[in-house]
Amino acid sequence: MGDDNTSIESTLSTLSFTPAYNIRLFGSAGVSSGFSSYAGKIYAVKISQGSDIIMDLVPVRIGQVGYMYDKISNQLFGNVGSGDFVLGPDKT
Repeated sequence: MGDDNTSIESTLSTLSFTPAYNIRLFGSAGVSSGFSSYAGKIYAVKISQGSDIIMDLVPVRIGQVGYMYDKISNQLFGNVGSGDFVLGPDKT
């Protein structure tokens, strides 16, 4: 969501090479930490290859630990960096 609670969608061009790094949702690789952190909320992420959705991520939690859950592969992806995946309050 943007500052005015609107969705933000980015379409990246097809790459002509294999990336050296994995996709990072809350940061980046190879730059100063001051430029590589994201302070915001992610409600959902869809990653496609051509017309196929290959990852459909939503934030979830198990106990007090937050993850991104991929609805395509049924996998949980946790934080592999420093700090915590900050959890919001329970929805009632």
